[in-house]
Amino acid sequence: MGKLGIYLVLNLICFLLIAQGKTALDLIKGDRVIGNEYFDRMDYRNAIIHYQKTLNKHPDDTEVKFKIAQSYLKLNEPANSEIWLRSLVSYSDASKEMIYLYAEVLMRNGKLDQAKTWYENTLRKSWDAATASKINFIGQIDSYRKASQYKVENLDINSELADFAIHPFSEGMIFLSSRQVLNYIQYQPANAAREDEGMIRFFIKQDNSEISPLVYSEEVKPFYHDGPFSFYMDGNMVAFTRNDLSTKTKDHGLVKLKIFFADCSDLKAWRNIVPFEHNDRKYSVGHPALSNDGKTLIFSSDMPGGNGKADLYICYREGDSWTKPVNLGPEVNTSGAELFPYLHNDTTLYFSSTGLGGFGGLDMFKAKLKGSEAKEPLNLGQPLNSFSDDFSIYLNENGSSGYFSSNRVGGKGLDDIYAFQSTSASLIVRLTQSSNQPISDVRVEISSKANDFKQSNTSNESGYLQFDVPFDNDFRINVEDNYYYASDSILYSNKNADLITDTLLIKLEKHQLITQGLISNKETTPISNALVILENKNKKMVDSVRTNAEGAYSFQIEPENNYTIAASSDGYYTGRINFNTVNIYSGSIVNNIVLEDSIVKPVLYNLFIQGRLFSNESHELLPGALVLLDNISAGIRDSVRTTTEGTYSFRLKPDQQYKITALEDGFIPNGYSISTHDLYEGLLLNDILLEEEYEDKLIVFFDFNARELNNSYEESLQKMLKILSENPRSTLKITAHADTRGSADYNKQLSIDRLNSVKQYFIQRGISADRLEGISFGEELPLNQCSSGVDCPEEDHSQNRRAELKVQM
Repeated sequence: MGKLGIYLVLNLICFLLIAQGKTALDLIKGDRVIGNEYFDRMDYRNAIIHYQKTLNKHPDDTEVKFKIAQSYLKLNEPANSEIWLRSLVSYSDASKEMIYLYAEVLMRNGKLDQAKTWYENTLRKSWDAATASKINFIGQIDSYRKASQYKVENLDINSELADFAIHPFSEGMIFLSSRQVLNYIQYQPANAAREDEGMIRFFIKQDNSEISPLVYSEEVKPFYHDGPFSFYMDGNMVAFTRNDLSTKTKDHGLVKLKIFFADCSDLKAWRNIVPFEHNDRKYSVGHPALSNDGKTLIFSSDMPGGNGKADLYICYREGDSWTKPVNLGPEVNTSGAELFPYLHNDTTLYFSSTGLGGFGGLDMFKAKLKGSEAKEPLNLGQPLNSFSDDFSIYLNENGSSGYFSSNRVGGKGLDDIYAFQSTSASLIVRLTQSSNQPISDVRVEISSKANDFKQSNTSNESGYLQFDVPFDNDFRINVEDNYYYASDSILYSNKNADLITDTLLIKLEKHQLITQGLISNKETTPISNALVILENKNKKMVDSVRTNAEGAYSFQIEPENNYTIAASSDGYYTGRINFNTVNIYSGSIVNNIVLEDSIVKPVLYNLFIQGRLFSNESHELLPGALVLLDNISAGIRDSVRTTTEGTYSFRLKPDQQYKITALEDGFIPNGYSISTHDLYEGLLLNDILLEEEYEDKLIVFFDFNARELNNSYEESLQKMLKILSENPRSTLKITAHADTRGSADYNKQLSIDRLNSVKQYFIQRGISADRLEGISFGEELPLNQCSSGVDCPEEDHSQNRRAELKVQM
């Protein structure tokens, strides 16, 4: 057959295939490729059809099964997604991505225990902070269930399609919807879960009127999808999200989002549309949230350099321009997606996240906005959050009521708008001592005077606890603790329904429990200036005192403990007594000790030992630290506290074996042994370095003149990162050093750069800079004899090019 005949036949085949709903290219591609194309265009129902056809031919294709599971989840059908994922994770070679998604779907389906197990399986593959936070959240999930705190209602304006992002105004409300509109050309979005879902547009519901679409001006064309928006300048200006359907801005079927500003002083005719100067064809920029003065903008973007699928950024208006966007930081931005930011009263940031610990899907959070960082994200809890997607919150001025959107079970459509109203106030109580020190682990009960409400909680490490108390009530507050008590009765009244958050400071007194007694000889003569040491059950010294002129001593002690008291004095054998404080919480325990005369009376010699006590980390002196002198030969202990200059001193005896130990809170005990054989007078000098207590320690060494961390330490650094992430109250202490080659000033700067390199490693992986403490020493503290001017081999110099890292709880 000639070329013309082949051409005509191919065209005829193509015509026939098109008439049957297929193209020749479709026939050549196969169902897997076609399914992937539908998936990339977010047409998940058609993707599933072609994936299932692929499985008819290749029933063990795990990649296709995973795509089906993902498609069902995108269509908000997590039950179907779970079925497919369950079969996938049964394979021994199941990927971390499959296991993680299975855990996510189990969470969406409310199967918390199973979800926790599979999140833990994910961590066994490799550790990450987002998964760890989700496991932690499941363990605390009951504290986030607040069904009685809010009344939630599905609005009448909802349709069978997608309705979300509502904002009230003086005459009604404006919101986004994909409902059908007569006389408008409709666009079928690629991610439609139903065939009749239309273009996402603005709608207005005015008081006592029908819902009507926003009448766009010529500038605001009706053939784009509109998205989340933010009013500012007292409602006269608006920033909104829009996608540009130009094929030039598509990436695998996905249309990039952009932000635009408009004058909406006439709500029915938006004008003067201006694009955001940081819009970009290469990535999405959307979901704007503005301060009322229009000078602060927070938005979501998948621009390069973020922590996850979409991060929150902040920038500021300067004249007619916007500053370069700054990432809001690792406390809110995760490996997941952070979307739908909302600024309440210009101070509190609300947003939704898939990466922070939550109930499943998108959960809503609030965070404190501190400069260009968002801190301390808090899950809003149920019923505002659910096991489905919850997003796009709006609150009234005092935060007592508002709206949010959700695709939760029981809704009318794909996404519904819900109204919520606070039914109780959040009472935040802080417990402190009279010195303002916080008190943790104290149980407090609050009850109404009518006895129709009762709630209890326990204070955290910062002394805080929270109650959700119903409006218009009077309450009694009782402290239930063996160690602390309230000196007066505590009453609280909640009569203001507009006050949804209140604070109450309660100062508690500590129950006093002491042990006291007299130290005397067998003739009952009091022994003054005797050393009395209080030891715990581990034989570690708790405190020490000298008896007064009457031979009396006293210690403050703690309940539920075992103690030993040891008393010693020159010319007497050491006396000891053991006792406990089980079930004793206040009062006085008397412990008198009688010392027996020793056979040999002491002879005083002019032999002394003296030294200074330093911190290993900062090399600062440590005043007020306890130093023990144990005479091993005679079995006698003495003690002193270091002076304000950090010095200690003891008188020694000849021909004795001594051990000197220094103790200070937050440091590891350290000391040395010394013999006074054939020594009768003189002054011995010996300084002591104390190393701070730590959970984990790591020393990393640097190449010559290098500032960046060596990749060979990645595994050790990841271990330390895991400890920091799992213990949010821990801190990392860093000291950075240089060798002595080069000038002192150069080496000082080099150690500063090394310190910053270590800090940036942890900051970029989600550890707050507030938890990183560091000192740069330059060449001041070598580990060996290679000080300035000393000729040393390279091997010795390399030991001084280091950073020492310690995790402290």
